[in-house]
Amino acid sequence: GRAALDAVRRFPAPVVAALNGVALGGGAELSMACDFRLAAAHAGIGFVQAQLALTTGFGGCADLQAVVGPRKAMGLMLAAQLLKPAEAERLGLLDAVAGEGESLDALVDRFVAPILARPPALARDLKAMALAGMDPARRAALSAEERARFIRAWTSQEHWVAAERMLARRS
Repeated sequence: GRAALDAVRRFPAPVVAALNGVALGGGAELSMACDFRLAAAHAGIGFVQAQLALTTGFGGCADLQAVVGPRKAMGLMLAAQLLKPAEAERLGLLDAVAGEGESLDALVDRFVAPILARPPALARDLKAMALAGMDPARRAALSAEERARFIRAWTSQEHWVAAERMLARRS
């Protein structure tokens, strides 16, 4: 999980996530590891790990904080709710949402057109500069803290009780 998302974060060119459904928990973390996030009108995103008595586990906390700030990130993770596209876009979690009658493919094409119009080397250079702008010490410390807390939460009785309760509701 973590290594895969780090590979997405460090990919040398801009990465665009196209959400054509609901991205929950690890799916939300994966989308936040991308440089840009686009969504279909029916999509949604939610850091719902707290419903299972879990924290984020793959760097999603740092990614979310980078977008909305530490206090708002904590609130979103504690609320553990699915956000509709308009709300997620308002908060900055989504860069664009498909308009009425617009397909996700059309939105992606429209969004990436200016990126693809630039020389590939420029896109790579701008991505490298964006990565360099992240404070690696802060990110590393937060990642280590997040991993330790995720392991503790995953192995807790509260998590397994919550997981069993959720599975029972689906039966």
